[in-house]
Amino acid sequence: MRRANNTGTLMKSRGIWYTKVKVGGKWDIKTTRTGDRAEALKILNRITKGANLDDRARLAAIKAKLEADSPRPSFEEAWRVYADAPENVGQSDGARQTDAGRWRYFTRWMHGHKGNKWSRTDCKAAHPEIGTIDAVTRDVAREFVAHAKGDASANTVNKYVRVLRRVWKLNGVSPNPWEGFSKLPAPPRLRRALDAGEVARLIGAASGELRVLFALGAFTGMRMSDCARVRWTDFDQTGGTITVRPEKTAHSSGRIVSIPVHPSLAKALGQRKKHGFVMPGLAALPEWRLSEEVMRHFASCGFSESEKPKGYRHAVATVGFHSLRSTFITEMANVGAPMAMVQAIVGHMSPEMSMHYYRANAEAARAKVAALPGYGL
Repeated sequence: MRRANNTGTLMKSRGIWYTKVKVGGKWDIKTTRTGDRAEALKILNRITKGANLDDRARLAAIKAKLEADSPRPSFEEAWRVYADAPENVGQSDGARQTDAGRWRYFTRWMHGHKGNKWSRTDCKAAHPEIGTIDAVTRDVAREFVAHAKGDASANTVNKYVRVLRRVWKLNGVSPNPWEGFSKLPAPPRLRRALDAGEVARLIGAASGELRVLFALGAFTGMRMSDCARVRWTDFDQTGGTITVRPEKTAHSSGRIVSIPVHPSLAKALGQRKKHGFVMPGLAALPEWRLSEEVMRHFASCGFSESEKPKGYRHAVATVGFHSLRSTFITEMANVGAPMAMVQAIVGHMSPEMSMHYYRANAEAARAKVAALPGYGL
């Protein structure tokens, strides 16, 4: 890292230099679009020349220079900046491909495309005249959200907006047309809890990495994407725990959860390699491909239940990998684990959220009711 007059630094990621300048107490990172260190240093010095970090007027001038020296990228360039940004260097291949699919959906809507094996219908270009991302206005953003709402679930639309907001932010485009969109309320899609026989059937019929995936889900309650991308470094062999940062809350709470490793899970993991991803093949899959593999296995095991919840256009499966999360929470509660303990293990923000997943076992409930006082009757 190279400093220049104590007003900014250079940092390198994947062969490209970035300027890092503190403006108004916050670090502002911009790409120089060059791998030449000398050229990057010239850009940094030009941005920060004569700056006094205690002088608000000078800070405003630095910010103006940052804006002026940042060329407005095309859609292709914008995605490259996003993919290579220092903030995304540690992103897994599966998560990267999932984000790329969301970006592709947006650019196809903007510029149109012919149907193919991934999208079998043609899409007429909504705004073929827009060639750079800074030309995308708030009205265009609203138009896209309205289009996506008619084509995808509220949860999926929220994910589109989240990725687009980060692309604009990492490319330094201001104002960001995706800021300020409220999250669309998504109807709950809770999968029903499975009984012990059903879980045993799922794990028993699976093999290889898929068997380990289902075992992790059943014995940890982790979400599918977190299970698939577990690394061996997440395991503490001495303490017998697995420690992970759930992907869903990584950018909000950043909460880290620690889960005791069940002896049966330790047995399932015992004969596997001890470096990198526990399941490298599944970890490399985008989320939609991973979901397809999982649901194909459910179908092969005879699970075909579905219903059409209010607010959804199509029927959705009532069983899926998330059923294992409901199963874990339910079984933990039925063996007497305090809900606060369950909350800490699964990473919920409140015991109420964990209770939302709990499905009382009829026999366990009957036994608890029978244990109540007879009151003299």
